Amino acid sequence: PARPISDVFRVGVFGGHRDSVKVVEKLLAELPPGETHVTGRRQTIALLNAIEQKDAEIKQKNTLIIEKNVAIVEANHALAELEEIKQTAQDNLALSQKNTAALQRDASAAARHIDHLETERQKILNSSSWKLTRPLRVVRRLAASLPLLAKRALHLARHSPDARSRLMRLYRRGGATAVIERARREISESQQLVVNENIDPVIADLLSIQTIKPLLVASSDTPVVSIVIPVYGQHVTTFACLSSIALHPPSQSYEIIVTDDCSPEPAASALAQIRGVRFVRNSRNLGFIGNVNAGVAHARGRLLVILNNDTVVTADAIDALVRTFDEHTNVGLVGAKLINRDGTLQEAGGIIWRDGSGWNWGRNQDRHDPRFNFVRDADYCSGAALATPSELFAALGGFDSHYAPAYYEDTDLAFRIRERGLRVLYQPRAEILHIEGVSHGRDETSGIKAYQALNAKKFFERWESVLATHRVNGEAPELESHRTTRSNILIVEACMITPDQDSGSVRMLNLIRILKAEGHHVTFVADNLEGTRKYARQMEAIGAEVLHGSWAGNVHTVLRTRGHTLDAIVFCRHYIASEYIDTVRLHAPKARIIFDTVDLHFVREQREATLHANAVMLKAAQATREKEIAIIEKSDVTVVVSEFEKNLLREILPSARVAIISNIHAPAAKPKAYESRAGLLFVGGFRHPPNVDAIKWYASEVMPLLSSLLPGVVTHVVGSNMTEEIQILHSDSLQILGHIENIEPLLNSARVSIAPLRYGAGVKGKVNEAMNHGIPVVATACAVEGMHLVFGEEVMVAESAQEFALAIKRVYNDPVLWSKLSHAGLKNVENFFSMGSAIAGVREVFGEDDR
Repeated sequence: PARPISDVFRVGVFGGHRDSVKVVEKLLAELPPGETHVTGRRQTIALLNAIEQKDAEIKQKNTLIIEKNVAIVEANHALAELEEIKQTAQDNLALSQKNTAALQRDASAAARHIDHLETERQKILNSSSWKLTRPLRVVRRLAASLPLLAKRALHLARHSPDARSRLMRLYRRGGATAVIERARREISESQQLVVNENIDPVIADLLSIQTIKPLLVASSDTPVVSIVIPVYGQHVTTFACLSSIALHPPSQSYEIIVTDDCSPEPAASALAQIRGVRFVRNSRNLGFIGNVNAGVAHARGRLLVILNNDTVVTADAIDALVRTFDEHTNVGLVGAKLINRDGTLQEAGGIIWRDGSGWNWGRNQDRHDPRFNFVRDADYCSGAALATPSELFAALGGFDSHYAPAYYEDTDLAFRIRERGLRVLYQPRAEILHIEGVSHGRDETSGIKAYQALNAKKFFERWESVLATHRVNGEAPELESHRTTRSNILIVEACMITPDQDSGSVRMLNLIRILKAEGHHVTFVADNLEGTRKYARQMEAIGAEVLHGSWAGNVHTVLRTRGHTLDAIVFCRHYIASEYIDTVRLHAPKARIIFDTVDLHFVREQREATLHANAVMLKAAQATREKEIAIIEKSDVTVVVSEFEKNLLREILPSARVAIISNIHAPAAKPKAYESRAGLLFVGGFRHPPNVDAIKWYASEVMPLLSSLLPGVVTHVVGSNMTEEIQILHSDSLQILGHIENIEPLLNSARVSIAPLRYGAGVKGKVNEAMNHGIPVVATACAVEGMHLVFGEEVMVAESAQEFALAIKRVYNDPVLWSKLSHAGLKNVENFFSMGSAIAGVREVFGEDDR
């Protein structure tokens, strides 16, 4: 009979389920109306199974709840630990900022102390007592050099037969002048200290290798660069060379071909522990020239690097050789800076004199000397380490067997490459140690070395007509080292240029690029003698000589020692020109004086004084005006950056010759579209007062209006030498970022550039650079003065804070207007501020028409 479900529990059927009362009550509650009875055993069992399943589900849920509770507790612990870590990091950051501030104060104090010491040093050098005691110092130096001179004399005595024969050859070729100059050089070199200066300990270890060990070279089957190493015996020396390449490999894919000129012990056997090198063995001895050509025949790379086996390459050396072909135009051959075992210079490119004899420029000198550290067109570069396109080498038939077995083949190759209208460059960044004499010894009267004199004659006979334009042996080697240049230009700036920090430096670097492309030799010196390697190397890489520190002495010394060789002297800024312009005619009588205003300082100062209604500032501006005008009157040419400044000077000083060389910018990459950009950008150095004033005005007057017009839009402020009054303006909407070495990502992502300058002069690099990257600019009229811009078509111009904010909003939210301004800005830079547009002005100032 049917029974109520509740009775099922009372008859004891549940057994182990007596504790599941709550489950049963829940099931009873879920039953439809009328189904409150069970009619048989099957229904009862089914009900019990359902109860058991529900009980298991509840237990599983309880387990999950417990696990979640444990996870929550652990997460809370982790959050507490993170908070503790965050607090520690904040404490460390505060301490770091405090330490940084202290270091900056110490650095500033040290800089002031250095300036003080330099001032005192100059006082001493210019004092009467120092000049009167000069003879005593000369005598002391001579006495100190006597041991070295005696050692040199003994060396010459031991080799007197060879020395006499060389002396006679030198006299027959170049006369007494050559003999005297060579003697002077020999004496100078005898006084050079052998110091093993700054040779990397790893390189020193390679030089001392005595045994061959297992070595793996990461070569490629599809190389860009083929390194060809000709060998004959000397397997341990070859192993050292290969080890240096494995340690400092080129960044591009490469292969190494060791060409064995039938060595008594095959190189492949002697160097069997080396993997990744291709060994090619000649069936007979071909000599150095034949051996190189045989190895090159197996090369698969686009570029050849030919290395003697007695070389050891340093970090970046091979890459520096290879990069030169990309960094310079029309290059056919690149040679390395060769270093002696003791760290002194062996060769910085070669000079070939009128008689065909060669001179290793810089031999035994300090390899850090600025004269040997800029990319330069050379007469030739030693075959011990040179690079050339494989196709060109093959087209020329390789090294000419006319000079077999060796010597003068590298010089002849350089002349043949130049005959094709290509350049032969010396690359100072490619430092390679060359252990001379390992292969052929040093005796010029016997063995392979005897061919040096024989081949010198062959070379002279082949190239006599070309050599007629060279100087006689030993005459003015400083000039002959860059004899192909059109003129010799000295640039004197206030301090080292910093192209990643200010637009004036970008202009100067690109001006030097143009001068080098036009064929001029450029020497740069900062008045404070700064020589920061990062920035000096930028100029050296494009071929400018950078004098600094003790290598310069001071600007007066540079003018006194080099003045007679100079064709033009550029003084940047009036306060630099005023230091030297009155004495420059004495030391550099033939040089034109070029005054580069950078911008007319008195115009900027007058505008600042007017803005602040400051009589004292106005008086100072008038004093600056008088100084600048005085320099202009004494200069042959004055350079300004805008038509406005040229016209102003025409009114003030009609007799002055004034030319325009404005800002110069290399083209940037293709700009990103409107949709890919966001935010606002200001770029400017904060050592420049107009930029400080601009951001303070923008933050206090424009930003409050802009926050309601463009909520959430962030303005990024980038620039060096941030002052505290600018740093404290930092907020979520005004990000004060300070100096950023590479601002390309910001230039490629900002939607609008701002130039809220209230006073200034000249052409603003921040505006040029923004337009060069396709960023529309919102500026004051002062900020775009003299830039050939049509307001509303190429740039948005506003003066009041409200107008400025509204102009930003309009450009920011209107993609059609944005695109119009972007394209017009790019065109403006191309027409007026590109490398090509600057050439006419550069030729007007530095051309030879009026020399």
